[in-house]
Amino acid sequence: MAAKGCLALKEGELLSYDRLQILGKDSVSISKRDEGEYEINFAKIDAYEHFIKANL
Repeated sequence: MAAKGCLALKEGELLSYDRLQILGKDSVSISKRDEGEYEINFAKIDAYEHFIKANL
């Protein structure tokens, strides 16, 4: 629910890659916190590429 609010999505609206880029993000990760409870985290543009380069 909180993610929907901060992204200004309407009920049923999909989050597109274009929208993520406008927000300065280019990827998301979804983690299960507990039974029926999930967490969505957004990464800054190129965060994944920087992570891969740093860990080669």
